[in-house]
Amino acid sequence: MKQRLQYKSVSAGNGHKEQSPLQSVPPLHDVHPIAFEPAPTVDCLSVEEEIPGVETNVAPKKEKVNLFNRSSPMKVVRVCKGMTREQRTLISEAEFSAILHMKCSKLIPELCRFLIEHFDPVACVLDFGERGKIPVDVQSVVSIMAVPMGSFPVLYKQNIDATSSVLEMMGINNGKQPTLTAVEKQLGHGYPANAAYLSKFIIYLISSMFAPTTGIYVSPKCYPAVINTEAIQRLNWARFIIDILIQTANAKGNKNWFKACMPYLMVLYVDSLQTDAVDVPVGGPRICVWTNKLIRRVVDLDINTDGSFGKLPDVFFLV
Repeated sequence: MKQRLQYKSVSAGNGHKEQSPLQSVPPLHDVHPIAFEPAPTVDCLSVEEEIPGVETNVAPKKEKVNLFNRSSPMKVVRVCKGMTREQRTLISEAEFSAILHMKCSKLIPELCRFLIEHFDPVACVLDFGERGKIPVDVQSVVSIMAVPMGSFPVLYKQNIDATSSVLEMMGINNGKQPTLTAVEKQLGHGYPANAAYLSKFIIYLISSMFAPTTGIYVSPKCYPAVINTEAIQRLNWARFIIDILIQTANAKGNKNWFKACMPYLMVLYVDSLQTDAVDVPVGGPRICVWTNKLIRRVVDLDINTDGSFGKLPDVFFLV
C-alpha cells in the first residue's frame, strides 16, 4: 500500500502552529491596501432581493441537488484557463499556483454526501468505523490543495470598510453585492494583472470553492481577507478550509448546508484508498494529479453491489 499524500509546500514546513478559528488577527504591518482603477459599473443583486430560478445548465430543483448550492470547481478551472500569462504569474506569486493547474473540476454528489456524513467535526477525521479513519487537518489540505498556510487566520466576517472598498473596486455604486458572474467577467484576459485582479480572484475562489455561496451573489464575509493583497499569502488558507468544513458538518440537516470545499474532501478520500487497479502518480499537489476520469474510476471500484461506498480495502491511516 502506498502513502500518496507526500506533497508539502514550503509554507507547510515552516513550523507554524494551527490557529484557533476564534483567534483575532494581529495587526499586519507594512501592508498596503489594494490599489485599483474603478471598473465599469455592473448590474448586481442585493442580498435582500429574491434569487431567480436555477441556471439553465443546472438540474431541475430537487432537495438533493440543492444541497450542492453553487459549489463548482469547474468555474474556477474555467477562469484559470482563460487567464493571460501575467495573470497566472500573479496568482502563482500569491502561492495559489496549484489552483491554476487543478484537474478535479467535477463533484460526485453521492460521494460528497457520503463523506460529509462520515466527517466527525470534533475529532476532525473521516470516520469509517472498522475501515479506518482519515485525519482531516491542515497538513492534508496543503498536500492536496497546496494553498498557503500562513501565520494569521483568514477573517471571514462582514466589515463595513472592507465592503465599501471592494464595491468601489468592482465599480459598484449602488451598495448591492456583486454576483459571481459579475466577478468572473472582471477576471477575463482583458483586465490587468494587478492587486485588484488578485483580490477579485480570491473572492471568486472563496465563493465558488472554499466556502461556496448559497445564491448567485458574493458573500461580503470574504472581503476582509482580500483588502491587503500583500498579506494574502500570509493567511492560513488551509485552516480556513478546515474551519468551513467543520461549520458545514455542524449544519447537517439544515437547508443548503453543503458549503464546504468538496474537491479537497473528495481527493483526500480517493487518494487514501488501497487499489492497484489505477496508477496514480505519487508526487505533486494531489488536486493537480487526480483528474475527473481517475476519480470516477476509483469511485466506481469502491461502490458495493447495493450502491453504497466502501468496497475497496481498508482505507490507509494517514499520519
